[in-house]
Amino acid sequence: MTQSESVQVFLRFLHQRYEEFKIQLDNMLKTMSSNDREAKLSSSRQFLTSGSGLALTLAASDRPDWLKELIDNTEWYIGNHEKYDANHTHVMQIIARYDQAMNHEWSFRQLDNSDDYSFDDLYEHYRKDSKIQELNDAMVETLNFMIDSCEIDSVSAISSLNQLILLIEQNSSGSYSAILATHEFITRFMRNSTWMQIRKIPGVKTFKDSFEKTTKDIDTELDKLHKEIVNELQERYDVAIKPIAQKNHHRNTLLETAVEI
Repeated sequence: MTQSESVQVFLRFLHQRYEEFKIQLDNMLKTMSSNDREAKLSSSRQFLTSGSGLALTLAASDRPDWLKELIDNTEWYIGNHEKYDANHTHVMQIIARYDQAMNHEWSFRQLDNSDDYSFDDLYEHYRKDSKIQELNDAMVETLNFMIDSCEIDSVSAISSLNQLILLIEQNSSGSYSAILATHEFITRFMRNSTWMQIRKIPGVKTFKDSFEKTTKDIDTELDKLHKEIVNELQERYDVAIKPIAQKNHHRNTLLETAVEI
């Protein structure tokens, strides 16, 4: 059915706000891995402005659950940022909804047989034979060794490591998107000032090297898992996937990758 000009204008406006929303969401997640509290608050406020603008574009019945939950959680963080676990709680909420928020389809219709394209179901199937859980356990063990070594005398650094341990433990058996977002957060954490200070301590060099190697091993394992999922999608839905990917060629999704492999 041909859309009226007014509907097309609305959709262009919606997509513009959505693209800005995604930029602010990604920026907020990146900033939350830093030690700069003012930067965290600033990025959260910018996201809240963008998220609220997106919500106001939609009728209440059309607002996705993840949008309301991200807005509510960000408001909570801004009002409670001084609490000990506020940073960790905020990051956990972002990660839990990150994939949905970044890959939402504004089609305003229910896709038929959507369960057939459940990446999480395929992930659960292949995860059992992967080393992801084992590698996550190894990261937690290494971080605990670093803390127990008593070589780190910074209370702030120890607190950050403890929160990182909680993040890994709570998401190690989570969904495909939670695993990806958690690993992305860990990668960014290793570029912040806390990790830079820790890696200079001679007494924890062995643990630091082990942790960084494990993150690379997880990269390899996730890449292997990703290929297994898209290969199965291509095998099972070869005819259906190609036109979907051609129609949505600007989207960086697993469906596109399935066509390229």
